[in-house]
Amino acid sequence: MAGTLDGAAAVREKQLSRVPSERKVAEVQGKLQKGGCEEERLRDQRSHADCHLGREPGLIESKPSLGPESDSQGHNNAFEIATKSARSLAYENASVLENHHCACCFRLLLKCKVMTNFSKEARKECMINARIAILSTDMMMHGKLQSLLQDGFNKGLHGDDERQECMRSLLIATLVHAADLCGQGFATEQAVLWEERVIREFREQAVKERENNVPVSQFMANLNTTKAIASMQANFVDNVVQPYIKSFVAFAPSLQEFWLGNLQTNRERNAKLANASA
Repeated sequence: MAGTLDGAAAVREKQLSRVPSERKVAEVQGKLQKGGCEEERLRDQRSHADCHLGREPGLIESKPSLGPESDSQGHNNAFEIATKSARSLAYENASVLENHHCACCFRLLLKCKVMTNFSKEARKECMINARIAILSTDMMMHGKLQSLLQDGFNKGLHGDDERQECMRSLLIATLVHAADLCGQGFATEQAVLWEERVIREFREQAVKERENNVPVSQFMANLNTTKAIASMQANFVDNVVQPYIKSFVAFAPSLQEFWLGNLQTNRERNAKLANASA
């Protein structure tokens, strides 16, 4: 149990280290005062850092380039970094889209005054857990969360351990990550709709990678046949989604039949499509 708690605490600490700090905000503010060619990027960085820290953005601008009005258009972090997008520069290539989503989330929370009646401590804890949960949707965290589940993280959620802050945070993180992966866990009709949208985004990113002369993501390339698409989906379920969901539902048995049943049904469907197209 001690190992599980240590692992959960390590993940919590790592996630909190991946967002702008008070020192970073001060550094950006200092650079802003000096001006220079990076002014627009630094203004965006400062505004997002303010949101991450739970403050009203210290900037009013007529044309925010990183605000919630803009989206990632289906690109992943690798594309943002390879093309040196404004977001990747603002977040120094660390969980670029997840940090962007955090900032957008916190801007909405502040704008809608969701936490107006929260105590200072409750507000802080809410934002920490939201931040950790969103950053845990970065696939770079998948292996660590999977290990925590397999090592008995589920058993540590009962009794006295439930009161541990790190265990609460990681419970939320594992749930949000599971939800983020569960497109193939829906009934087939909904799973197919998500599949079509994802494949369309993959194809579009592959085209833009070629246009920008950056390496084309291998799993997004050549998705032009039913066999290629079905094989990719079946492999994703086998190697990523199913092992994680199996570990997750060990402490949420009411979800087992729904999630694992749908995963198996959709996996078999894609396997048949891949074989029929061979």
